[in-house]
Amino acid sequence: MKRKIVLILIVGLIGIQMSCSNYSDSEVESNEPAKKEETLVETINGIKYEWYPGKKQLKFKGGVDANGFRDGKWEYFSEKGKVLSMTEYSHSKKNGFQIAMYPSGRIHFRGEWRNDEKVGQWTTYDTLGRIVNDQDLGEKQ
Repeated sequence: MKRKIVLILIVGLIGIQMSCSNYSDSEVESNEPAKKEETLVETINGIKYEWYPGKKQLKFKGGVDANGFRDGKWEYFSEKGKVLSMTEYSHSKKNGFQIAMYPSGRIHFRGEWRNDEKVGQWTTYDTLGRIVNDQDLGEKQ
């Protein structure tokens, strides 16, 4: 008789355990709110914005054409909000002036682009602002 009771208890406990283990962690209800996917890239009125995670600081900002290609002035920002570079585009190709800065704010390099090719005067500076390379690439057609 005792053996039957023990056997029934064991079978009952195994049944309870099996029924509880059918739920995965994702099926168990949580008191935590669902995390919303953070949108870090958006285009508003022809201007594309890309944010650093947390969306407190802009990473890139620039115009786009009807096909979504870079068009016009594009700026790149540090996580602290300083402009690190500015490049001009025309339908996804670099066309126009480009300048890049060190995080200190000093100029790193500057020059001109035409149809994605460097043209004209290109100057590179060290972190103290001294010219380390200065070359004239001429005009390309």
